[in-house]
Amino acid sequence: MNTRGGKVMNGFFLKTIYMVLNILLAFFMMPFILHTLGDKMYGMWILLGTILSYIAYLDMGISSAVSRFISRAVGRQDMNEINEVSNTSFVVYLFIGIASLFVTLILVLLVGLWIKSPDDLKVARILLSILGLNMAIGFPIRAFGSILEANLRYEISESIMLVELLLRNLLIFIFFSTGCRIIALGMIIIGTSFVSYALYLFFAFRTYKGLRLDLNFFNRNKIKEIFSYSVYAFLNRLAGILISRIDALVITIFISLSAVAHYSIAAVTVAYLSNFIVNANNLIGPVISQDEGRGDIDGIRRKFLIATKFFAYITLFVGTMVILYGCPFIIRWVGVRYEDAYPVLLVLAPCTVIALIQAPSNSVLLSISKHKYLPLLAFTEGILNLLLSIVLVKRYGIVGVALGTAIPMCLMRFFIQPIYVCGILKISKKNYYFDAIGKPIFISMIGILPIFYLVAPYVSPSYKTLFICSIIQFIIYFSFVLAIGLNKTEKNYIFGRLVKRVKSMPLFLSIVRA
Repeated sequence: MNTRGGKVMNGFFLKTIYMVLNILLAFFMMPFILHTLGDKMYGMWILLGTILSYIAYLDMGISSAVSRFISRAVGRQDMNEINEVSNTSFVVYLFIGIASLFVTLILVLLVGLWIKSPDDLKVARILLSILGLNMAIGFPIRAFGSILEANLRYEISESIMLVELLLRNLLIFIFFSTGCRIIALGMIIIGTSFVSYALYLFFAFRTYKGLRLDLNFFNRNKIKEIFSYSVYAFLNRLAGILISRIDALVITIFISLSAVAHYSIAAVTVAYLSNFIVNANNLIGPVISQDEGRGDIDGIRRKFLIATKFFAYITLFVGTMVILYGCPFIIRWVGVRYEDAYPVLLVLAPCTVIALIQAPSNSVLLSISKHKYLPLLAFTEGILNLLLSIVLVKRYGIVGVALGTAIPMCLMRFFIQPIYVCGILKISKKNYYFDAIGKPIFISMIGILPIFYLVAPYVSPSYKTLFICSIIQFIIYFSFVLAIGLNKTEKNYIFGRLVKRVKSMPLFLSIVRA
C-alpha cells in the first residue's frame, strides 16, 4: 500500500519503534552516563546543551517553511518549485552555518560567566567548540532533509534516526567503559551526526530523481516567501527558549550546577514523552500542506480532529503512567538520592500532557500558514515562565522552577490556544472541548485509575514489577479505548491502516528500493 495514509502509518510505526528503543536505552545509558560523569559534569553537559540550543534558533523557522512549501509543491506536482525552494534555502543555510560559527566563538568566550572553575571552563570551551561545529555543518543539510519529509518517505528518515541512535549509544558505552569521559561524549555526538547527514543527502537525491543541487534554481523571490512564513515560526521557536530552555540557567544561577542534574531527571523523563508526541505529530504536517495545495479544507478539519483525539489518548496514558509510577521508577533508574526529582515530575507531567494534546493544532496552523499569532501566545507563556521561575525558585527550589513552567503552560495551552485554532478552522469550540479533549480525559481516567488502585500494593522500585504493572494497565486501557473511546470511522481510519502496514512489513526493504 503506497497511499498517503499508509506512508504516515509507516512513519508512526517506525517512530514508535524509535521511541521504545530510545526509552529502553535511556534506562541503561542515562544512569551509566550520570554516574560516570558525576553530578557536576553531567550538570555541565545539560547546561551546555541548553546554551547550544540557542544556536539552533538561527534556523529562524526556515526548516518549517521549507517543509511547508515543498509539501505544497508536491501536492501541486510542481518539480521546478521544489528545486527552487530546496536550492534557495540551501544558500540561505550556508550563510546561517557561517553565522553559527561566530556565535559559537562568542559563547566560548562568554561561558565563563556561568562556569568559574578553570579546569571546568577549559572542558566547557572544548565541548562548545566541537558541538558548535557540528551544528554549523548541519544547517545546510536541512535544506535537502526536508525532501524526505515532504514526500512522506518516513520509512527512510525514521530509519536514519534509528541508525544514529543505536550507533551513538553503542559508542558511548564502549568509550565510557574504557575510561573516556565528557570530551569523548562530544566527539561521539559529532561523529554520529556526520553519518546521519551523509545518509539524509544520499537518500534525498536517490528518492527524488528530479532533485538537483544547482544554483540556477536560486530564486531571490523565494527568499522573501520563505522568510514571510518563517519569521513567525522563528519567533514561536524563540519563545520556546523561555518555555523549555531557561530552567537550567535559572537553577544554575539561583541554586547550583549540581541541582541541574537532579531537575533534569524529571525534565528528561517528560522530554521523552514530548519528543515522541511532537515528532509523531509532525508526520501529519506535510499531509495537511498537500491537502491545502489541493483545496481540501474539509479533509484538513477531519484529520485535525482525529489526530487530536488519537494523540490525546496516547499522551494521557503515558503521562498518567509517568505520574503514578514515577517515584519507584526514578529510585530504580538513577538511585534513591535523586528521589527529590519526583516532586518536580509531579508538577511537569500534567502540564506537559495538556500542552501535547494541543500538538496537532500547532502542526495544522503551521501547515496552512495561519501561525502568525502563535509567537504572541508563546512569548506570553515564556515571559510568565521566566518571571514565575525566578520568584518561586527562591522559596521552593527546583520545584518552584517547575511551577514557573507549569502554571502559564496550562493557562495558554488549555484555554487560549484551542479558542484560536477553532476560530481559524471554523470548528465548534463546544464539540472540540467535549469530544476531542474532554471525552479522552474522562475515558482515560476511568480506564487507568481503578486498575492502578488494584495493582498499587504490588508496586516497588523494580523494573520487573513496573513493567508487569504497566503492561496490565496498557492492555486494559487499550481495550477500553477501543471499545468506547473511538467511533467506527475513527477505528477504521487509524487501526485499519496500521494493521495493513504491519501485515505488509516491507518498511526497511523499501529503503533499498528507494
